[in-house]
Amino acid sequence: MNGNILGIDIRRRDVCAVFLGAYGSERRIEAHASIPMEERNCWDCVADALEALQRHVDITGAVCVASVPDDWVSYRRIQMPFADPKKIEKVITFELEPLLPFPINEVIIDFVVGATASENRDGAEVLAAVIPRERISDCLDRFSDLGLDPSVIVPRGYAVAAMISSFQDTGAFVEADAAGGTVAAIHGGRPYFVRSFALNDGIPTESRLKKITAQVRHSLLACREQAAENRGGGRVYLTGDVLPAKGLAEKLEETFGISVTPMDMAVETGLMRDGGPPNHQLPDQQWVPARMDVALCLALVKQTNVPLLNFRKGEFAVAREWRQFTGVFAKTGALALLVLVIWSAGFFYELYQKNHAIAEMDARINAIFKQSFPEIQRIVDPVAQMRNQIERLKESSGLPKDMRRQANCVDILNEVSRLTPDGLDVVVSRLVAGPNDVVISGHTDAFNSVDTIKNQLGKSEYFGRIEITSANMDKIDQRVRFKLQVALL
Repeated sequence: MNGNILGIDIRRRDVCAVFLGAYGSERRIEAHASIPMEERNCWDCVADALEALQRHVDITGAVCVASVPDDWVSYRRIQMPFADPKKIEKVITFELEPLLPFPINEVIIDFVVGATASENRDGAEVLAAVIPRERISDCLDRFSDLGLDPSVIVPRGYAVAAMISSFQDTGAFVEADAAGGTVAAIHGGRPYFVRSFALNDGIPTESRLKKITAQVRHSLLACREQAAENRGGGRVYLTGDVLPAKGLAEKLEETFGISVTPMDMAVETGLMRDGGPPNHQLPDQQWVPARMDVALCLALVKQTNVPLLNFRKGEFAVAREWRQFTGVFAKTGALALLVLVIWSAGFFYELYQKNHAIAEMDARINAIFKQSFPEIQRIVDPVAQMRNQIERLKESSGLPKDMRRQANCVDILNEVSRLTPDGLDVVVSRLVAGPNDVVISGHTDAFNSVDTIKNQLGKSEYFGRIEITSANMDKIDQRVRFKLQVALL
């Protein structure tokens, strides 16, 4: 997000877009476009409006605020016994269900707490807005096809009323054209009444003006009747294609005794001064307040402190948050897949190496077995077969079957070699291992060396009592010939 804001207003007969650039805390109208429908699809017009803007400014990264037609939205005003928005959110579905002509699970609901919430501690007046779920889903799909992801989707009339209420405490807003219009009332710095109406497009201008006047009068009278107190006063802002028609403002002023003035939001907000054009006006577009005011309000409304209706709720809001990180998730998934591939390659290579080492070891075991027992032709389990052959040889050797000795000859030789000091002049010439003892014969340079050998061998865990059975000096070579008898543990 770069601080820029794009407001897109889908009207009955055209699509208007306003792009506000951010310059610190200041906003400027960088570009705007108005595309008439002329029997075309409104989404084709949205695409044309975006193309017109992008010829002059870069709208990438801008926050998008879009409107939905007022006749798509149903409003209900409900009196709640408490003012906490979290509590209201939990029960408002049950309050609205008997008031709606369609299933509650097929709609999206949003609400704002009225200004009386701070005045009446026992409860609050809530303005709830309801729209079919499929309409929002279709809008999001259409915007997504155009590369947009609106953060706010708000009813047109409420957006304008919210913008007006940011600088006017009491008043009303009226928009009308040949096909219908919208009336919104403001009290206590909050919008509290919104109503749309439709007109027959084929009636004469004079009759249309009378019908518009009657509809506006009925809406404002209904607004006063529904209010618990007289909420008149303030100023009525008038906009739309009926502005050139004379008589509407006068009749409204006469009926309600209030001031009616054409709305020019660019002047009201200080974006246009001294009657001059907005900043960076497009050469092929003219700024017409009656046509561009709603789009400008959409671009400005997020900057106000007025509670805003936003149908980007629930799963649609979650989907938007997830879509913001789609690229990050894709990169993370690709990186995770790459790591998995590398790990799998390493794992299977190591497995291949282990299998190859096992095969080599099996081949060596088979070779040793064939060399030791060449008479056996069929080798199934060489280790088990070798054990069986060794047991068979033990039985045929005449040794007692129950003889169990901890040390083998290899272990005895290793112990003698390990425990004999390196600097000692000794030669072991014979070693005879029996079932219970070992006789070690050899020669050394002195009688003390025989005692040293005896003491060192006593440190072995395999040997028990050690006796020097003989130790004699050979007169020829002057060597001490010895014989040790070592008991096996």
